[in-house]
Amino acid sequence: MSEKEYKITIPTMPLYSNLKNIIKIWDNVPKDSIKDTIRTILNQVGTIENPVDWSDPDKWINERLTGEDAIIALKVWNESKKTINPRYMVRLYNFINTHALLELDKNKIYHIEKRGNLFLSNDAHIVHEIDNKEGIPDLLNILSLKKSAKIRDILPDWDEFIQLFFRYGKAQTSQEMLRSRLANLTERNLIFKERGFYSISPKGLDYIKSISTKSSIKSDDEKRSLHLSIEEYNQKQRKSLKEKLSEMDPYQFEHLVKNLLEQMGYENVIVTKQTGDQGVDVVGEIQSGISLVKEVIQVKRHKTNITRPIIDQLRGALPYQRAIRGTIITTSKFSKGCDEAANYPGAAPITLMDGDNLVENLVKYQIGILRRSIDILEVNDITFRKNDEENNY
Repeated sequence: MSEKEYKITIPTMPLYSNLKNIIKIWDNVPKDSIKDTIRTILNQVGTIENPVDWSDPDKWINERLTGEDAIIALKVWNESKKTINPRYMVRLYNFINTHALLELDKNKIYHIEKRGNLFLSNDAHIVHEIDNKEGIPDLLNILSLKKSAKIRDILPDWDEFIQLFFRYGKAQTSQEMLRSRLANLTERNLIFKERGFYSISPKGLDYIKSISTKSSIKSDDEKRSLHLSIEEYNQKQRKSLKEKLSEMDPYQFEHLVKNLLEQMGYENVIVTKQTGDQGVDVVGEIQSGISLVKEVIQVKRHKTNITRPIIDQLRGALPYQRAIRGTIITTSKFSKGCDEAANYPGAAPITLMDGDNLVENLVKYQIGILRRSIDILEVNDITFRKNDEENNY
């Protein structure tokens, strides 16, 4: 693979709004001054016992920086209207230098020239060029093949991509690389984010079509249609699974939960009793460090949302089972305030699993659902690409 084929050059991709801000702020500023300030900040590292707090630039700039370093940091903080924390200038600095968005004069002072002005004006050619070098079209293509997905659903495809197209091999920070690009795309309205799920927007689909060749558009549309059809079918199966959970015989349902917990790594799982209220109580042990921790799991097959008193009741029952934590699994959802109650400081922790998470775990461990494999054939263009030596003749 030649150097020109790499599609990722920067591990952490900044927001374009921050880039546009910093380009204007650093116009007519010496590059070495910025570089020295960044080095001074990065050299200030804390320890586990005494971590360095970078959350409030109004406080730490005056406490930790002096002279020109303080001037540069305050300029960034104040002129960005306090949207750019100078602690993270290094990301913007690397990106600007990599993509030549500021140019240097003979005195090594930054100036906004042609490329910078084109980027500031959202010139399609320069934006496409930069996006392509950072894997943006490829990430959009990954998302276009999914109706909606969480980061964990996107990571396998993303990891496969960066193994091929990141210049330093597989990055140790692949998830950070992905998160930063998702944030960039969300800000630009090329994707939607809702409750932790990402999906491509109509604007995002138009974008990848605008930078695709005519021959690839039809192929991509066919692949996208196929994947979306599969995703739609899978969503129907998830819905059907959820409906069957509410219709199951209570005794069967208790042991389905027991089976799930065992697959999740719980040991010595016991169904403690059968009840007539469509709920089950299960006791199990889960490894925590070098110890087995006893946990009470209560399942509620309610049509209405679970409320805070149910959490309090389970926590109150822990001593009777000599358990130190609990879990509530419901086929419905949790009301507002349940998260706060479940993680109340000083109280025994209660894990919450709603109906959607229950279904996803059943799918993950293939309990009550089967995973079928489908072979999709795709021509591998790399096989037919001439190598660099052949291109030189």
